[in-house]
Amino acid sequence: MDETEKELLKVGADAVIGPVKDVINRLFGPFADELGGLMADPIRMWRYQRSLKLFEKVARLSAARGIELKPVPLKTMLPILEYASVEEDEDLHNRWANLLANSAIDSDRVRPFFPDALRQLGPTEASLLDYMHDVNMAFVKESFSSMQKLREEELKVNSFHRILESYEQIIGAGPPIGMDAFTMPHTEGCLATLDVLMALGFVKAIPDPNVDSPTHFSYRTTALGAQFVETCRTPEY
Repeated sequence: MDETEKELLKVGADAVIGPVKDVINRLFGPFADELGGLMADPIRMWRYQRSLKLFEKVARLSAARGIELKPVPLKTMLPILEYASVEEDEDLHNRWANLLANSAIDSDRVRPFFPDALRQLGPTEASLLDYMHDVNMAFVKESFSSMQKLREEELKVNSFHRILESYEQIIGAGPPIGMDAFTMPHTEGCLATLDVLMALGFVKAIPDPNVDSPTHFSYRTTALGAQFVETCRTPEY
C-alpha cells in the first residue's frame, strides 16, 4: 500500500469515526488517537465497524439518561472492544454496549473478569442466566413463615425441571410429545448450559440429599452471577 492509499484510508476512517468521536474521546481519554490509527489498518477495518456500532449504542444510552461518561480503564476497555467487534448476535452485542456504559459510569462495578466471561456466553447461556437471576430476585422479596418453608420453596423455584422448561422456551423447543415427555430430550443441553454458567462462577448447584442426580438438583445464581447480569443490563441511574 503506497502513501496515497494509506492517506485515503485514513480519511475514510476519520469520516466513519466522526459521528461517535465525542464518545470515543470521553471513553478513551488520552488514548483516543490510538483508535484512529487502528481504524486505518485495512485488515481490522471491518471489525471496527462493529465497534463503532457499540459506541453509537453507548452514546444513545448516555443521551437518553443524561449519563456522564468517564474514561474506562484499558484493562476493561480493550477486551470489550476486542470481543464486541466479532459479536454477530444483536442481543449479545447490546450486552457489550451495556457493559461498556456501566464501566464508563462506575468502573468499580465492572470486574476485569466480566468481558472474558461475556465472551464465553452464547445467546442460550445468557438468556438462561437472565431467567435464573430474575427468579432469584423475585424469590428474595417474598416472606415465609419459617426457614423450613423458605428452603422448600427455594428448592421448588430453582428446581432443574423449572429451569429445563425455561431452557426449552429459550431454544424454541415445543412441548414434549409422546415418549419425549418421559425422556426429556433437552436435558443434556440444559445441563451443559448450566455447566458453562457454573464454570464461570455465576450459578451454583444445590444437591438433593435424597437423590444424587443433577436432574434432581436445584440451581441458583451466585452473588457474582447477579452482579454480572446487572452490569450487562441497561444502566439504571
